[in-house]
Amino acid sequence: MLLTFTNMLWSSNRARCSPYGSELGPENGERESYRFAILKKNFVEKVKELNHWLPQSQLQEVYKKVTNIDHPDFVVKSKIFYDMLTKGVKILTKENQEERARLFKKEMKTI
Repeated sequence: MLLTFTNMLWSSNRARCSPYGSELGPENGERESYRFAILKKNFVEKVKELNHWLPQSQLQEVYKKVTNIDHPDFVVKSKIFYDMLTKGVKILTKENQEERARLFKKEMKTI
């Protein structure tokens, strides 16, 4: 599921060519290790495009929440991740109000 989400982020920028695997390694800063499926720089950039009101610190918080879902059951982890995708990631604003950061843009379907 995480790999599909990463592909969705990459494909949202259609003008960009797919990068080589060697460009996506930890030594280039794209991910902390090869165990991480979500590419950090690209993820943060795309979330910022959708949530322009978020400061950098909260963008990092969204990234941490998405990549560090803490639950022993894989099925429950998948449901939590799905909820983040469909409903957004809960974050607190400076005014201590709860907001949701969107992870993807909903497109209107024409019939």
